[in-house]
Amino acid sequence: MVSRRVFRLLWWVGLIAMVALPLAATAQPATKSDAELIREGPAALAAAHGDKPRYGGKFISAGNEVIPLFDMHQTSFGGVYAATAPAYNCLIRTSPYDPMALDIVPELADSWDISDGGQTVTFHLHKGVKWHDGMPFSSADVQYTIERIMNPPQGMVSPRGPVFKALVERVETPDADTVVVHGKGPSSMLLSLFANGWNMIIPKHISEKDPVHALKTTVIGTGPFKLKEPPTSTLWKYERNPDYFKAGLPYLDEMEIHIITDPQAMAAAVLSKRVFWTDAFPHPSLDQDLGKSTVKQNPNLVLSNAAAISIAHLTMQTEKAPFDDVRVRQAISEAIRREALAELGKQTGVVGTGTYPAGPWAMPREMREPLIGYGSDMPKRIAHAKELLAAYEKEKGKIDWSKIKIQCSTNLPVTCENAQIIQQLLKKISVNVDLDPMLLAQHPWQRGLW
Repeated sequence: MVSRRVFRLLWWVGLIAMVALPLAATAQPATKSDAELIREGPAALAAAHGDKPRYGGKFISAGNEVIPLFDMHQTSFGGVYAATAPAYNCLIRTSPYDPMALDIVPELADSWDISDGGQTVTFHLHKGVKWHDGMPFSSADVQYTIERIMNPPQGMVSPRGPVFKALVERVETPDADTVVVHGKGPSSMLLSLFANGWNMIIPKHISEKDPVHALKTTVIGTGPFKLKEPPTSTLWKYERNPDYFKAGLPYLDEMEIHIITDPQAMAAAVLSKRVFWTDAFPHPSLDQDLGKSTVKQNPNLVLSNAAAISIAHLTMQTEKAPFDDVRVRQAISEAIRREALAELGKQTGVVGTGTYPAGPWAMPREMREPLIGYGSDMPKRIAHAKELLAAYEKEKGKIDWSKIKIQCSTNLPVTCENAQIIQQLLKKISVNVDLDPMLLAQHPWQRGLW
């Protein structure tokens, strides 16, 4: 596992002139929870944290990935999320003032109750909420959203479906303003599942007409911004939603997201003030070297680094030979020295298992040492990998590695860089495979195909 850095370019002069962001002030301790404050209105929440928001202005930012579809539930593309999120809401969300993202505040649900020892969550919805096309929002939309994620229709990819199915037993709607989610067991993850930005609520009346394809080309939400005009491959324009159910929001009048996939073009756009902000992982556009060189060209540019948890992984098709045999998978794992991805590539990070590679919840090194693929004795691991492959081939025949390729994404350069490193590491166990570069949207798994 490798955690990547996130690089952010800010043009402070333009940002202050164009974007209605809170002005820094001395924060005062809040006597109420953020959930209570946000029910009183955005001004109360901001004031409690020492902010003085301003109204008006246009936020001009840059997206760095091609947007192949608009349906957030059918993808894990960060570019799709960034482009469509302004139009949607979740049931709940985490407070923007909580850096640990643990303080839950209302969104489409005004309040909620937890019962049955944490196994059931009852959401009480905001009343009078409308979709951007004027249709009323109700509990039916929430139930439809959850069930579509859990049990996608044939032909639909649902990346977060397995998580929902692992946690949610069923959803009930006793009335138009109430949603009851029954979990499969007590879990602290059940409530937070609905604060995840990917799990926004979709319009049943739009999606049910064509559950697989309707939202791939349509953006109708309940969110603070609605599309000003149909998006193009290079530009998304949003305008303030005058009927937004949260009185006093949003602060901005407009938003523009310019889709710029070429790294040099992205740097030029920032330098020319065509865009004023970009939050780019090293893999889609501005990598560390280009980010540093761009900042040197103008003293008003600021490059800030922030740690982020992200996973660099190799996925094998375990339903097909030879990867349906655990010995082959273990041999591959033994041969890949994970530290090499950070040493030889453009990423910085640490080796780890599970979601957290470092910190108090990370697996200690001494526990990791005996695991397949994590031992520090590489000669021992290489010898073990060769033994595993020899045992497999003695039983099932020689593997024709020429028929197996490592797919990587040309518009996510770091994936191809990692693939090249893995390709070289595998040669040490006589596994010679070619790379198969393609656009991310062209990967068979993105279309539900293998």
